[in-house]
Amino acid sequence: MKNNIGENNCVNTSRGPDESDGMSNYIGTKRIKAIPMDSITFKKERGITCEGEENQEGYKVVYPDGYISWSPKRTFEKAYVKTYFSPFSEGKTFGEALEWVRSGKHSMRLPHWNKGVKIKMHPPILEAPSYEMNDYFLCREYNSECDYGIIPFIPTQKELLSGEWIVD
Repeated sequence: MKNNIGENNCVNTSRGPDESDGMSNYIGTKRIKAIPMDSITFKKERGITCEGEENQEGYKVVYPDGYISWSPKRTFEKAYVKTYFSPFSEGKTFGEALEWVRSGKHSMRLPHWNKGVKIKMHPPILEAPSYEMNDYFLCREYNSECDYGIIPFIPTQKELLSGEWIVD
């Protein structure tokens, strides 16, 4: 079976991804800390001998759980974008918060919003025999003291890019 792994263990993108090999496709989002560091310096810092190895530009990467790794510069810079908020803060990105909300058990909000305002998944308004999560839509739900009730939620760019989402 032909695979997409090419030279230097890099993914060959000349053909599109498929699931014919039984593997599913994923997109990941991680908040990390990183510092530019070549491969030899990284290995020496970790007590690994590296005589005769070619030195590569790259990054030392630290994950929220404390795991430390090294990534080649090209791979790292294709996968990550520099941000200016703490990656280990209590707040979540829109995508992280949305995954919790999609479970149907949680809501999300930004800290500067009134505590009665939350974003939730809401079933379709039209009658149907059964609903799937893909049929639901995001709505902004207001507390009972407000006349607005439930309205569809269309986030602003500022809301989409915020790293301060709170999951309740």
